[in-house]
Amino acid sequence: MVGEGGKVLIPAFALGRAQEVLLILLREQQAGRIARFPIFVDGMVRNVCQIYSLYPEFLSERLCRQVEREGNPFFYEGSPA
Repeated sequence: MVGEGGKVLIPAFALGRAQEVLLILLREQQAGRIARFPIFVDGMVRNVCQIYSLYPEFLSERLCRQVEREGNPFFYEGSPA
């Protein structure tokens, strides 16, 4: 189990799918429905997520507001990924 130091590998071969998985995991962590644990992604996913944060007008209205309020919606402060 992740809560006991275990790890989970989620293969997401499409960038959009990887972003969707990230947003779901972060939302559930923030809501307290799952434990907080480090989320690691490969370099390409991180790079694309950073680009979206620079151009929030291309995101959904909800994510655009989140970028304006909190910064990058795909990673939380101190995220190791």
